[in-house]
Amino acid sequence: MEDIGHTVRELSHALPLCVELEIFGPRQGHVDFLRMPLDAEVSLAVSTITDPTDDTFGFQIGFKRIFLDVSTKGCRIAKDGRYKRSVPKEEFKLLLKRNLEEKSVIQRERRGEIGANIQGILKFLKISASMKGGREKSKTDASSDVQETEFSLYLVQRIAGMRWEIGHETLGDPLQVDGLLRGSYLSPPSDGNTKGDYTPLCYLEAEVAKRYSATIEIRAATKDCVYLPVVDGEDAHKLLEEKTTQIERILAIKALQKQNRKDGFDPPDDEIILARGEISFYRKTISGNENDGK
Repeated sequence: MEDIGHTVRELSHALPLCVELEIFGPRQGHVDFLRMPLDAEVSLAVSTITDPTDDTFGFQIGFKRIFLDVSTKGCRIAKDGRYKRSVPKEEFKLLLKRNLEEKSVIQRERRGEIGANIQGILKFLKISASMKGGREKSKTDASSDVQETEFSLYLVQRIAGMRWEIGHETLGDPLQVDGLLRGSYLSPPSDGNTKGDYTPLCYLEAEVAKRYSATIEIRAATKDCVYLPVVDGEDAHKLLEEKTTQIERILAIKALQKQNRKDGFDPPDDEIILARGEISFYRKTISGNENDGK
């Protein structure tokens, strides 16, 4: 009699307070060794980083977009069952309306201007917006009705190269005012499913009879790394502040790349590895030992 065993290994977490990767084993009762779910969760937050040796140096770091790279050994990704999740149209419109009307958002924008991320969202939906006297008004372009606009905006989608993209290329997470990724992104059901349905990232199809594995890497392009300096009070020397920001941002990215090299990874110059984990599946006998069969 055979049973299925699995092992999960956390290989690296460069920013554990900002980006978290969890990989889960199959649900109890799964008996098909030749087709196993690759189930994971990715959670993000905006994290504050300070230098314990220099209390004047600190910054917040977040991401507008990340990638999940999946590499396999002894198996392949099945063509069906690949996770994807779009932004619910009605929920998005309600959140957009709330964000545009929220005074705390409007007041922190200079001269009453709407934030760049909201402007990008409005442009994407073909909405024009203006604000006068501390209040905001919006209307659709003559050629477009928001209620009937064709809407296709993915928070999570499979792209080429065994990759999943989390966050929109230009908008980041459009459900957040600043576009930064926050919260968990793989827990809600994949498109076409309902709450309670089991929707892993994908399914793995075995190409060998004994043991196979998959590795997940969370990567981010350096351009999607958003750095926010921690500044107390008004800085009268704006030019100096901008230069300091630029220097500190480079230092932040270099620190992540240094951590990657320390962990034994050598990512491209324009990307950083934020987390890495691996899961292996194997057949075992009733005694619990790994089956030596081919």
